[in-house]
Amino acid sequence: MNLTSRTAAGAHASGGRFRIGPEVAGLGGMELEFTSRGVGAPVLLVHGGLLTGWFDLLGQEPVLSEGYRLLSFQRPGYGRNSVPSGPVGLQGQSACCLALMEHLGIATAHIVGHSVGACIALQLALDAPEAVESLALIEPPVLTAVTDRAGARVIGESAQRWQRGDSAGALDLFMKGVVDPDYQKFF
Repeated sequence: MNLTSRTAAGAHASGGRFRIGPEVAGLGGMELEFTSRGVGAPVLLVHGGLLTGWFDLLGQEPVLSEGYRLLSFQRPGYGRNSVPSGPVGLQGQSACCLALMEHLGIATAHIVGHSVGACIALQLALDAPEAVESLALIEPPVLTAVTDRAGARVIGESAQRWQRGDSAGALDLFMKGVVDPDYQKFF
């Protein structure tokens, strides 16, 4: 499946699915959704947790899509993708980025990661430095917040709420437990 349409100034938008190779433990054979918009140097946008559409508006900016090929994908367990049978570590997430790049015939890309996507971008730079043209890390989390028992419990409980369809409750619990109990005062 490969949907293609014209956007502003001749830039192209397309999307589809790509398959993760069997060498990626726990993800081999899984297919993930992706989008590609624009023409020019490739920029891979890696979303954080819960906020899968974080880069959607950015990807629609003609000034960017006329000079860059903006790539994004839904990480395992997000969007219409299957939920993996177990946890997917940073190396597995990094392998997903590389699989997309390989699928599209891209040797190097600028990598932009938000939140945990920034950690995935760093892992990608460690795993395949030759594939990374540059890194932009937006709000990378302090990993102790997501690896300590309390943080892991909050994230797990938030994910359960999300899967039950309680997106507002999931986001509120996540923000209170991982970001700041009074996060709303910042908004």
